Amino acid sequence: MPNITNKRLAVVLLGMYGALFIFLSTTNPRSIPAAILLLPLVWLFMSLTGTGLLILRLVQPHKSEEDLRKQLGYAAIGAAVPIGMLLLRSIDQLTAKDIILIVMLSAIGLFYLGRFKFAQKIE
Repeated sequence: MPNITNKRLAVVLLGMYGALFIFLSTTNPRSIPAAILLLPLVWLFMSLTGTGLLILRLVQPHKSEEDLRKQLGYAAIGAAVPIGMLLLRSIDQLTAKDIILIVMLSAIGLFYLGRFKFAQKIE
């Protein structure tokens, strides 16, 4: 994984959020193909994951490659929760039961990620 500084990550995230805002404000959902409608969700997931990673790196700087991978996993799980809820809400399927299930599954994922040891590369 390439080493990217916090400053560069913040600039990339600002660019991603700005481009997402421009994309959402200039497109008409009725006139684009259905596959393109999923692009903002993927875009938002990547932006939220990057934001979570930046926050984790500022709060607790990583000391090893394993710490960086765990931080990325935490950020990805944290970003997947609102994206999953947004996806379910967009098709009118989000209920209280679904929210509880998503939160419980993400808590289990976070628990196992904290216990998981990333293996060394075999050369």
